This record gives sequence, C-alpha cells and structure tokens, in this order.
Amino acid sequence: MLTLQCFSPEVLLEILSKGLSVVDLFNLSRVSTQFRQLSLSNRTFWSKAQDAFLIPLPVGQTVETVDISLLPLYCARVASLSETFRVERPRDDAMDIDANGSVPAHPKRITELTRHPGWSNSGDLIRFLKILPGSRLMIVGTLGKPSKGEELFILSMTGSYRCTLDIQKFFELQCTSEDSGGTILIAVTVPATVIHGQFIFSVTELRIYEVRSTEDVDSFDMYLGMAVKLPRVTSAFKLAMNSSSVVVFDKNDMFFFDYKTKLKQWRRVGGGPEDISVSIKAATFDPSLPGLWVDISLAGKYSIAFVPSPTWNEIEEQEQEQEQEQEQEQDPIAPSRRRKWPKHELLYTHLIDIAHDPVYLVSSPRIIHATAIVGSNQVIIKYFTLTSGMPALVTQDVVVSINVDSQGRAPEFSVVSSNASRYRSDRWGMMRHDCIIYKALSNSLEVFWSGLRSDPTLVGDDERALRRVLLPEEVRAKVGSFQDMSIDYVHGVSVVSDGSKLFVLQY
Repeated sequence: MLTLQCFSPEVLLEILSKGLSVVDLFNLSRVSTQFRQLSLSNRTFWSKAQDAFLIPLPVGQTVETVDISLLPLYCARVASLSETFRVERPRDDAMDIDANGSVPAHPKRITELTRHPGWSNSGDLIRFLKILPGSRLMIVGTLGKPSKGEELFILSMTGSYRCTLDIQKFFELQCTSEDSGGTILIAVTVPATVIHGQFIFSVTELRIYEVRSTEDVDSFDMYLGMAVKLPRVTSAFKLAMNSSSVVVFDKNDMFFFDYKTKLKQWRRVGGGPEDISVSIKAATFDPSLPGLWVDISLAGKYSIAFVPSPTWNEIEEQEQEQEQEQEQEQDPIAPSRRRKWPKHELLYTHLIDIAHDPVYLVSSPRIIHATAIVGSNQVIIKYFTLTSGMPALVTQDVVVSINVDSQGRAPEFSVVSSNASRYRSDRWGMMRHDCIIYKALSNSLEVFWSGLRSDPTLVGDDERALRRVLLPEEVRAKVGSFQDMSIDYVHGVSVVSDGSKLFVLQY
C-alpha cells in the first residue's frame, strides 16, 4: 500500500507544483508531519503556488529571502483574507446589491485621515488614489485652483505627508515592485513641450521614479531615475508595466523601455508608418513570454492578440536615434514627414475576436489581464469592459495553449476555450487601476473584479470568477460623491475618497 512516506521530497514537490493555491498548500502543511517538515525546509513548497504573489511578505523581502520558518504565518494571513473577500456573485444578470448580501467579514479598522497643510489644501479635490506595493505608502492626486493645477504627492498609510512629485498634470500611472515594496518603480506619463527655434511642440514624457524603503517605517528615499520625451508625431500615453519593463502605447505606436539597461525602442504594430488602421486599446505583459496581450481594433472589429517584445539592440538604437535627431534639426516643423523607422516592425498574432457588439466598445474603458497556469503551458486571459449607451459589464475569459519552439522560433498559440458574459446594470460604473467599480443609486460602492484576488483558473459563469466587495455601511454613509478607490488585496488594505474625505480600511 502506497503512503506519503513512499515518495521522496523531490517527487512530492513536483506533484505540488501543478498549480495549487497558497491556501491549499497552507492547509496541506497542517495535514501531516511530513508536509509540515517539507513546508519548513523547502521554499519551493510555497514559491510554486499558483498565487504565490498573494503572500503578504515584509517590505524588502521575497519568498527566496524571507525567514522560511515565518512563511506558514504569512500564508495563514492569505487564508484569512481569502475568507474575508469570499463573496457570492449575483445569481442572475442583474447586479442587485441587496439580493445576495455583502462581504462576510467587516474591516478590523477604519481610519478617516484628516487633512493638514503639509499634504493638501482644504479646497483641493482628491481625484486619484493608488496604494503602492508593500502597503506602507500611497500616492494621492489633488486638483486645486486653475492656477495651481494638479498635484501628486506620497502619504504614509497614517496620513503623514512625505513628498511631492514634480508633476503638474499626468495621463497615466503604474507601479511595480519585486520585493514587496523594498524598491518601487513608479512610471507616469505627463504632458511636456519641445522647443525648436521659434516653434513649440506638445509631446508626451515618460518619467520613472525609484522609491527605496529605509529601516524607518515611515521613511523612504525617492529620486527621478528616468525621463524620456516621446517623438511629437505620436499621441501615445497609455502604460503597461512589468518589473523594470515599461511600454507606452496608443493607436499602433508602442514605445518599449527597460529601466535597468536604460534602452528604448519605438515600434509600429501591424504595419509600416502608412498603416494607421490598427489601434491598441489596452495591453498587459504576458507572465512568462516576452510580449504583451492586447485589445486591438482593426476595421471596426475588436480582438485579443499577442504582440512580441522586440529584441534589444543598443547599437542599432543609438544609430536610429542619431538619424532622427539629424532629420529633426533639418526640418523641425514638418511632423508629417516620414522619419526612419526601426528595421523590424512588430507583427501581432490574432487570437480571438471579442464576442460582443463593437458599437458599444468604441469609447469604453478596458482592462486586460493575463495569468499563467502553473505547471502547464497555458495562460488565462481575462478581458473586461464597461459599455456605453446600454450600461453593462462585458467579460471574456480565454484559455490559450502556448507552444514554444526549442529552436527559438516564434511561439504558436491555440485557443483551448473561450467564455463570454454580459452583465446588465443601470448603475454608474468606472474602471480604476485594477478594479471595476459600480456605484448604486443609494451611493453604495461595489468592486466587482481585481486581478489579484480573482482565481485565474475560474472562467466563464463560475460563481467565483467575478468577485464583489462592498464598502462598510459607516463609510458609505460618510462618502459623498465618489471619486476614487484603491485596493491592496495582498495586505488587505483599501483607501477610498469622495474628493474631500479619505478613508483607510484595514481588513
């Protein structure tokens, strides 16, 4: 008779690396002495989890560096938060806030942050919130008088003012961290100008700030690590970010930047400079392949496609930049003239059409998210949009099998399954950061999706594929006209504002 003792630790770890969740592994570590010892002696036990990124590690730590004896405690927190955010999805297509109850657990602590002159004037409107990785800091954006404009500054989670970013206006903002907030990269696109003689041109500038934590909980070091102005012939301003890689995109322009090497490349997707029919609406990096999954429109049709990242060639890039600078100096006022483009344009791989009427998708916001299925060659792509005209949340889940050739040839894709859903609602909806937020007539707020806590292996009409989180009653009673919300599902923290008040919720 076979027992657990019959298998070596290597075989058990290989079996466990087939896509189990952190909660599954945590429960398994409590089943027997053998699994308990395995969890305390081998980091692979935890690092191969499907959702290992949910482990709330201390600032500056990774699964490979943290004290291994403490990992079960951090994973117990994952199990606790998973129960906190375990909510039922509506049983029908009507998103009825009253029909199916609310979050089973209440926040442990609710703090209303008061303003003081250090971080905002009383008349400024809070219009942007973003919790930074590690959940010790947040970015707050305010809108003041026309003469003052916008302002971005960093606060601690206690509301203490820390510093102001030298930005008067911004288009988009993204941030990443590989060590739970020890080092954070903040990418932001801002409007800028370029002067050539007596001519002034408007352009987009990409700035990347680096934030480093210190031993003091409420202290950090920050500096501007990179600032690059994009060519004036493009309107690109949207952002996709993964680790140190940043892509600025719009229409069929994609600008690739690598913060570590400081290399940059400009690519056109789908064709040459004359081809402007392709338009990229949303993009996200693939978790394993060098490339991005994009929501792309062509001739009135909307599709999900894959765009490979270009290979970095520093010498070619320097030569190309010098040629473009020389042409610009010769004729700075003629943006319609075709400048030299990179030798290799990016050709996208069409995957599948979006299964809903494109009439309502023209100006709608979108989110696209990709998650690899651990232990397989498959990736799950989740697509969300809020339609205009007839209010609805449109979702599509696509499971893709990827075949990577050992000879270095382009990967081949095949669609394993695709599930599309449409949820009607007469409520006002918006997409912010990594969430879909709905506001009911009673001024209550619902968060229907987040890329972290959503189980990537659940697709289509599974009741757990679309999560719902409701704000506590005492917060909803104080929130006036809702402005923004940010959620850190790793550490169980959220911040919400109605423009004048700011609340921190600790779960």
